Amino acid sequence: MKKVPLEKKILSVLEDELIDNTHAFLTNEEIAKLIYGDAYMKRTAYWLEKTISNCMSKVRDLAEENGMLVIPLRKPTEKDPNKKFRILGWKIYEEGDEIYIVDEFLFKKRKAEAGINSLQNFTDNAKKQGAITGKEIKKLSK
Repeated sequence: MKKVPLEKKILSVLEDELIDNTHAFLTNEEIAKLIYGDAYMKRTAYWLEKTISNCMSKVRDLAEENGMLVIPLRKPTEKDPNKKFRILGWKIYEEGDEIYIVDEFLFKKRKAEAGINSLQNFTDNAKKQGAITGKEIKKLSK
């Protein structure tokens, strides 16, 4: 018997939700319950939900290979609403979900800008300490 990768199972659950036409976001808990069934119990809940969470980037890649977009429902945390977010659920994009696409775009843009700023700070510090020259940076940047 061939074992189906967890990422494909998760994508299948999200596709079933789209087919059932409920328009709902599924939480990691709901996805875990649908995939693991009776194996999902109080003792295993944390680990199964964490496993689902850790697979979601691969699930999103797999969905994109199949012409779909898996979108998260993000909620800002109370401590720092501009930087930290908690993902409340997942679903496959369908017409009418444009607001979530805009949110995801802005989130990815902020993350990319933070990465560029981090690289610039690292490069500046490396140049100040003499660890790398401007010519080497240009060569590495190509």
